[in-house]
Amino acid sequence: MSQAIEFASNVDKQLSRWLGAIPVLMPIFQNLNVVSIINRYCPCQADVDEGTVALVLALNRLMSPRPLYKVAEWMKETVLEETLGISPEKFHDRRLGDLLDAIHPHIDNIWKDIVHHAFQRYGISLDFIHYDITSLYFEGEYEDADMVNYGYSRDSKSDCKQVNLRLNITDEYGIPVAYKVINGKTADRTTPMENMAALRELLAAMPESNDIVIISDQGMLDRDVIIQYHQQNIGYLGPLPTLKEYDDVLMSVTTAQLKEHPLEYRPRNQKADEPAIYYGVSSKVKITGKKIEGTVEASALILYSTNKAKLDEDKRNTLLKRYLERLESIQKRINVRRYKKAEYVKEQISKAQRKYPSVQQLVDKQLIGEDGQLSFTFSVNSEKVSQVKERDGRYLLASNRPLSEEEMLSYFKSQDRIEKHIRTFKGPIRVRPIFLHNQQRIESLVFICMLALLVFSILEMQAKRNGIVMTGERIMKQFQTMTVVYTIFKDSSCWKQVAPLTQFQNEFIRALGLPDPDIYLKPVKLE
Repeated sequence: MSQAIEFASNVDKQLSRWLGAIPVLMPIFQNLNVVSIINRYCPCQADVDEGTVALVLALNRLMSPRPLYKVAEWMKETVLEETLGISPEKFHDRRLGDLLDAIHPHIDNIWKDIVHHAFQRYGISLDFIHYDITSLYFEGEYEDADMVNYGYSRDSKSDCKQVNLRLNITDEYGIPVAYKVINGKTADRTTPMENMAALRELLAAMPESNDIVIISDQGMLDRDVIIQYHQQNIGYLGPLPTLKEYDDVLMSVTTAQLKEHPLEYRPRNQKADEPAIYYGVSSKVKITGKKIEGTVEASALILYSTNKAKLDEDKRNTLLKRYLERLESIQKRINVRRYKKAEYVKEQISKAQRKYPSVQQLVDKQLIGEDGQLSFTFSVNSEKVSQVKERDGRYLLASNRPLSEEEMLSYFKSQDRIEKHIRTFKGPIRVRPIFLHNQQRIESLVFICMLALLVFSILEMQAKRNGIVMTGERIMKQFQTMTVVYTIFKDSSCWKQVAPLTQFQNEFIRALGLPDPDIYLKPVKLE
């Protein structure tokens, strides 16, 4: 009898379970001491400790996000029963809800300890931090949740209530540093100082954070915020809002002069030998508070972008074309029916001007004559068009730190990292839509998702440090196929074997110095 036939004759059945990205995620959770930190704040007498429940929930958000009532079902499909030595039935939705209740009073301290551990363990720079706000929408009324409210929706869900999320990540590798769930109707410009106070408190015990620079969009940089940044010696970098008081600086050099100062910065999709896209000249700008007294002087970079100039011109031409078409429509109706009345014609012209405010000043208009004998003419003012065109492609970056022109541009342009992390938070980790109705549980679930984002970001960072330039999402997809084959024999014994790894999986695990995946086929130490 051949060995194959003998083997098959003793096999009762074979099945497989999902290993997935557990071999690349679990070491990060262990390095961050996630389980022990949570258990220190939330000791319990339950069959499964709070730290382990939080670990499973965070792994689920990373690997295959499910509603709470389906997490146990998901766990049965994985090797986690062997890895943790705990039955999936223990992770029913009521137990997960209990976890969210238990950690809520401590989530700020838990996050603080985990973040401190992450930055010490992985040696991450805190010199530059990107700050932004996003919204998380809800389905339903949410009458008992004060934070859930209507507001400006970044999810294009203006008909849904939401909460807002303040988020800070490092410029280096985009590691989440601080976050806060805030009221859904909170305006961007009202948050920077509260955010800075919370960030300072979080990082107080970290010597590397003595002089951080906050990078944000113009919505966060109104005049009063800038005055306070200067008064409190807080570093900042970002674009100034479009205000007339900055015009003298913005237009202090001609476009021709700007083009004499190309900057070396190139977007990722542009080759180094291609013509420059950005040009810039250093200057100074004075900023006066509106509600807060004071005037400060900041370093400014007058920027010109060829791409933005093209977009500005195309947008203006489109609006101008529509405006002229509307004026022509009025002109054709002159002295017909209601258009016999001068007051009615003036009203129609005013409506057109209000609809196209950015281009209405580029057209000279004249309405003359008496009712019934009106004459309406209009023409594009080429001189005004030339003046406006000179502004195309320009904006001002401002900072109170001694940064070079290249540094100001490159650090600001890396603001897209926080936008990508927000997309990850809402996409693969799927924090939205949230169906929980208890406000405390909402905040706790956001914490779990932030923990997942932290691990996701560290995974991406480790890959880059080892010469593997891939997004975290692509790495996770490469490990989706990892499975374990269970061979159950007729005598009830079981042989478990990790299915052969792909070349990428093997090379990635070796590059990062990760343990052999076989170790997850039996209980691992989580402390």
